[in-house]
Amino acid sequence: MPSFDIVSEVNKVELKNAVDQANKEIANRFDFKGSDARVEQAELVLTLYADDEEIIGENVAAAVSYAGAMLAIAIIVGHAAEGEFEGWGPSLRAYFVALASSLALYPTRQLVVQTLMLRQPFSLRGGALDRLIAQDRNVGASAVEAVSYVAAALLLTGVA
Repeated sequence: MPSFDIVSEVNKVELKNAVDQANKEIANRFDFKGSDARVEQAELVLTLYADDEEIIGENVAAAVSYAGAMLAIAIIVGHAAEGEFEGWGPSLRAYFVALASSLALYPTRQLVVQTLMLRQPFSLRGGALDRLIAQDRNVGASAVEAVSYVAAALLLTGVA
């Protein structure tokens, strides 16, 4: 009987590029200006720092969720930008396809986290997951959401 092994390896260069892109995005955001919000990488371990007074005083769960979304977008954009320049047409097409694929992150979040993990009915807005993060400020739920964003980005780019 035939068998096969599935091996998943993380491309360390891709991961570093994604972390760098996420940090650039955080640095350019108006609501994070002057804060110490950042993503740090130690080998394959990522640490999210957002000890800005506004985030600590407000909703850390939303900040964790947001950081996961930004990291996922950075992975997708970084993947689109890699490789040799083949001309403006093909490069812009590839970049547009990558950005359009990032639109799949939000429905994936709702389907995977809310429906499969929380066992709640599917809804795009105002569901149980939104309440857990916005009202209950559940950092655990937002961490799971952030991981689902990053996992979806890795699957979309073929890195994982």
